[in-house]
Amino acid sequence: MKFILVLILAPISLFGQNESQKKTWEISTAFSYGSENNWGNPGFMLTNEVQYNLYRQISVSARVGFFHSIPWFGFPDTYSSSSSLLAGVHLNHTARFNKNRNFVKASAGLNYIHSSSLLAQDVDPRSLYYNRAQVETVSKLGYYLSLEGGGKLSNKISMGLMLQIYSSQIFGDIIVIGPNIHFKL
Repeated sequence: MKFILVLILAPISLFGQNESQKKTWEISTAFSYGSENNWGNPGFMLTNEVQYNLYRQISVSARVGFFHSIPWFGFPDTYSSSSSLLAGVHLNHTARFNKNRNFVKASAGLNYIHSSSLLAQDVDPRSLYYNRAQVETVSKLGYYLSLEGGGKLSNKISMGLMLQIYSSQIFGDIIVIGPNIHFKL
């Protein structure tokens, strides 16, 4: 019983804070542009994140994202499109500087990636329909890396630029870069 009590109280004392430093929640949204399949199909990604600040620079977060490639950048005789739903839990380290106005945040964690892709080929010139189509669905556990930098707009709102790398089969299955906005609750 004492061992269980130590397991419960150790993290609390390790990440404990004094009264002047309150734990906070943040939500953030990012809209990014990037590519999937290691610089293959370009596309857009929308991510939403809920973050809980544990101790000064350490936080944990849960993130859900949706990536969709832009099919009209492919070859004229093929149609290639992919969509991915990503969900994960991450550990974050944030360094603040310039009187707590600016920040750099590095994140890493585990992600579940559910991806579906469509490849249509051999267009019929008379009907403009594709003769062959191949659909592939992949669901895998992978990892996530992120680097973000930005600054405060007010006490409750900050904005930054973020680079996200999602990997499950190869390094950089999905790589995106874009703006991110944070709201403190």
